[in-house]
Amino acid sequence: MIKYEDALAIAKSVKTHSITKCTEYTDAYVFAETFPEGVIHVGGNHSPVVVLKETGQPISMPAYVIGYGGILDEKFIKEIKL
Repeated sequence: MIKYEDALAIAKSVKTHSITKCTEYTDAYVFAETFPEGVIHVGGNHSPVVVLKETGQPISMPAYVIGYGGILDEKFIKEIKL
């Protein structure tokens, strides 16, 4: 099981834009950036990076949603501000 600090380092190594927030789930950490209100970015370099707790493997948000059940309320643990 990977620790938050290690997951953050992995996410920083693969995400090209600043990471400003993290959402912890039972099986993964989802690292993302905060956008100004009203600005919506979809896909590309602005996509969140998901780091699986079990293996430390970074995957895309679509892979997490499809392969692991994704961001379900019952899997939510907490929001982490960086």
